[in-house]
Amino acid sequence: MNLLADPGLFTKKPPSAAVTAEESESKLSLLAFGFLSATARREYKSKNKMPRKITPRNFKILKTLETSLG
Repeated sequence: MNLLADPGLFTKKPPSAAVTAEESESKLSLLAFGFLSATARREYKSKNKMPRKITPRNFKILKTLETSLG
């Protein structure tokens, strides 16, 4: 496949799709689940098996997710 054959390949915009509230909520909940499971995985892998300290950044992210999910 010759990428240079199509000069508009990198300038084309993807088709815009209307996102419903249910789709955005499900994506947000998946994002929240991914963030929380990654945090839990890091906590489990830590050497002393103690929970990680809640940093202001993590606290802000968790509060934002909590309020947006209801």
